[in-house]
Amino acid sequence: MLNRVELFEAIDRLSSPRSGEGALLVVRMRNLRDYEAIFGYDAGDYLVQSFEARLRACLREVDVAVRIGECDFGVMLPGLQDRNHAALAAAKLARAFQEPLQVGNRPAWVNVAVGACTVADAATPVALCRQADAACTLAWQLRERYAL
Repeated sequence: MLNRVELFEAIDRLSSPRSGEGALLVVRMRNLRDYEAIFGYDAGDYLVQSFEARLRACLREVDVAVRIGECDFGVMLPGLQDRNHAALAAAKLARAFQEPLQVGNRPAWVNVAVGACTVADAATPVALCRQADAACTLAWQLRERYAL
């Protein structure tokens, strides 16, 4: 698993002028602790593994997904045609989790929020991460407010 330093290096590599428009998505899964409290830590580990597998199945070969927290993933999207493709990728990821994950023999519903920031909108890798994380937080707040 890559760490944040390696994520910043990947952002630098993948957001070079020759790679075209790039974006960073922050994908956050909620309620892992509640799930672990009910089903145990091993089941929580399987839930995260299932979550990561579905997330990776939605990505292109050139995309880079990195676990950056207990329930957070950073997804670097290089070579986008324009910034609208970042929004399309975020929507695709959000839709992918409308169906339950399978953990053992039981379905597990997860709540997901996705935030995006394009490389053109951030001066540094740290700023890119902060802005994508802030967008994810805002997406989560809007989701809760409007019961999406």
